Amino acid sequence: MKITNQLEMCQAESSQKDQIITQLTQQNQKLEEQIREMSWGSGKSKKSDPTLQSNVKVVVNIQRALGHVYDTALPFSHPVNQVITDSVLAELKKNANVSQYSDQDMIRACATYFANQKKDFQRILNGTKEKHKTTCRRNNRKRKKLEERKLALSDSRVILTPEERELGQEVVNLELDGVSSDEDPSEDESDSSDLRKQRRVSGGKVRKVKSIPWRSKKMTAIIGKLDSGYLQDVASPASRRGRWSLIRDSSCPVSDRKPPENVKAWMLNLD
Repeated sequence: MKITNQLEMCQAESSQKDQIITQLTQQNQKLEEQIREMSWGSGKSKKSDPTLQSNVKVVVNIQRALGHVYDTALPFSHPVNQVITDSVLAELKKNANVSQYSDQDMIRACATYFANQKKDFQRILNGTKEKHKTTCRRNNRKRKKLEERKLALSDSRVILTPEERELGQEVVNLELDGVSSDEDPSEDESDSSDLRKQRRVSGGKVRKVKSIPWRSKKMTAIIGKLDSGYLQDVASPASRRGRWSLIRDSSCPVSDRKPPENVKAWMLNLD
């Protein structure tokens, strides 16, 4: 009886030790993950260089083809995913195009790719991926518009009075908040007679431009000068030929965006 009690006590102590070891192992893994997070997270707020990001995407896709895939159900710093990152880094270091980047830069780029993949997977689950793609296309077109206006503003070939150049600078200072988006015909279910006519003339390359109610006529005029100045004096002939036609009429959608905080009084429509 005494031997049985001692055996039970030994088994209980052994089980308790196993639990403590398991807990310590889990805590150690969490600590290691936190250390890894800190090692690449110090630069987390910085944007990855587009060139480096592009190279990372290519290498990661090659690794995926080889069966080495990031597990988005786990943290980026998890050992399973760190194996993928290590293999990506090894391949990147063979590429002369990224030799100027540090290991931390490359890890940050991998982390950005991982985060984007995780968001993309979540969008698939939520059924919002197509909507996100449409939004990204529109935002890219807005960025292009803004860049063209900045180029027009800084190019001496574009004829602007000193006042127009000053007002134009205030417009581009609004960044994307001051740019109207446009929509592909496939993104817009309505089909006005003006739109159909312009499609025939331009071979289908036409987009509707959203109107911004808070924008004044003066601001619209300045934007028109920048846009036409870029097209006539800055854009290359090939760029002009490849441009989509834009339509602005009553059938165009109206933006529900509010004026940005840094908007100037002259930009506001007070009618």
